[in-house]
Amino acid sequence: MKEYIIAKLIKIDQDYIYLLLNNICYKFFYSKNDIKGIKEDSEIKLYISNVWIENELKSFGFLNVENRNLFEILININTIGQKTVLKILDSYNYEELIDIFKTGNTDKILKIKGIGNYTAKLIINGMQKSLFNNQLSDKKQQVLISLEKLGYKTKDIYKVIINADDKLTIDQLTKYVLLEINLV
Repeated sequence: MKEYIIAKLIKIDQDYIYLLLNNICYKFFYSKNDIKGIKEDSEIKLYISNVWIENELKSFGFLNVENRNLFEILININTIGQKTVLKILDSYNYEELIDIFKTGNTDKILKIKGIGNYTAKLIINGMQKSLFNNQLSDKKQQVLISLEKLGYKTKDIYKVIINADDKLTIDQLTKYVLLEINLV
């Protein structure tokens, strides 16, 4: 498995970036946000991720290892496909994404075309679990859903519930979250 490639950038089109190395042309899917400012005919270092999607090996290239690592976590979240992952990476830079995932800001994920409420929650939950080892217990998930139905914003609930004591009952947890949200 290759970590990265250093080669001459010969072409960028809508979907692919093309690199030439030793008279062999390699093509990679890419994040548009990742390649801003690079020019054709320049030598670049591209971090590689190869993923099996629908019985086909697809190659993705990234200018920095952090974006590649984010991609690899996102692509492994169930029901999240390559187009959705690339849209996420196209929409925000690395630091913004880390902040979004850390704070559970589903509103920013929902701004991305084609991502609905369920998918946004799945992404936030998956990324918090992978990056910060935060996973909502069934109790916390139940309180989150209940408060969302009452009209509270997911990001506000997440900020409070993620740090709440798991030993609280559902009623105690609900009261705690409501009190903390109203203090903010």
